[in-house]
Amino acid sequence: MPIIGFLFLAFFLVFPVRAMPINAPLPASAFITWNMRDWAWGGPCPYLGRCGDGDLSYQAIHGWRLPTRAELTTLPDNFAQWFRFSGANVPDGGTAPDSGAYFNVAVGHAAACATPYFSPVHTHCDWLDGVANRWAGLGDDPYAEQLYVRQMIEVAEPLGAAILGAGLNTLACLRQRWAETGLWPPRACLVSGSADMVGHGKHT
Repeated sequence: MPIIGFLFLAFFLVFPVRAMPINAPLPASAFITWNMRDWAWGGPCPYLGRCGDGDLSYQAIHGWRLPTRAELTTLPDNFAQWFRFSGANVPDGGTAPDSGAYFNVAVGHAAACATPYFSPVHTHCDWLDGVANRWAGLGDDPYAEQLYVRQMIEVAEPLGAAILGAGLNTLACLRQRWAETGLWPPRACLVSGSADMVGHGKHT
């Protein structure tokens, strides 16, 4: 019986247990934008590496893909430092509460790690490998860090959407009042539209 138990233990040490990555869009706190592209630090091993393959079956729907070598060669030497920013999903020395992502060492600041969204095996990022620019795709390093990239997706800010909505409402009012009175410009619409825009601006 002890021999069987030892064999099971050895098996799981050699072959990590595979699970499903998190099938949800990456939160903005889990990636960065650089050079007009979104970048995610998505694993401590290459996509097809020895320590656990990556998985793009879900994230590809949201535009994520493997970076090309040409894209990787444009990265600055301090690229890992870009993943440190206020509000990043992994607190310094801690674990992301929504995904379980973490860095294997404290990095001195909150930082973005998205491994659980791309890996069926791992949930961490190796900070020191990133600082050393060991990025998968630049060579044959079997333990290089895997990055993922997509075209930058711009999200309309609430204030911009509110101003646009107020402007459309004002135009609709102008058209209606002009049809009713034949006068231009209908002052009631202009005053109302301006007031609406000022009111929305207070929510910034």
